Amino acid sequence: MNTTSSGVKRLVYKEIVLGDIAKAQAQSNITQSGGGARDLRFNPYTKFVKVFSKMLPTAEAHPTDAGKTVFTGGVRWEDSGGMIHTGKMEFWPPTTARPFEGRIAKIHDLAFFGAQLATLTTSKTDRLFVFIMQDDQGVVYLRYALESALRAGTGGDAGTHAKILACLDANRSDKSSIMGYIDFETSEVYCDADG
Repeated sequence: MNTTSSGVKRLVYKEIVLGDIAKAQAQSNITQSGGGARDLRFNPYTKFVKVFSKMLPTAEAHPTDAGKTVFTGGVRWEDSGGMIHTGKMEFWPPTTARPFEGRIAKIHDLAFFGAQLATLTTSKTDRLFVFIMQDDQGVVYLRYALESALRAGTGGDAGTHAKILACLDANRSDKSSIMGYIDFETSEVYCDADG
């Protein structure tokens, strides 16, 4: 089984933009007239479902759309005081309105995305990323990382940082947030800029 030197088997990363922060704080439907989904979206679903189905191993029937599956599983994170917290994460299939996007649903219900995210900042010069990592024991951890820390090589191995930085530096539209994954078990690397 392939892992990094720190025992990470799979790693999904996504840039957190201001709209994601509003979603996490349950403030995304500014007009209060509906909408404002509280989710993190991953596009294309066909790529990300391969890795999320391994990280969130419980497959549940979609409550309203027969034949579709929601993947769920436990996650852990450490707060700024060093205390470990746990929660349940759900990866949902595309909707008819967004047929190519999978999503982590109800992020405002996970304190990692709500209260902890509110203490962090993001900018065009030092972007913020969420890391969803599965270790060699199958445990899924959530972490945040700033682009400056990735570029400085802080908190991880150099080979993993190089793969993520290659994605960060790839050509893409300014309107899209950066996302990708590395599956060390299968050696698959995906960056949204790859198409």
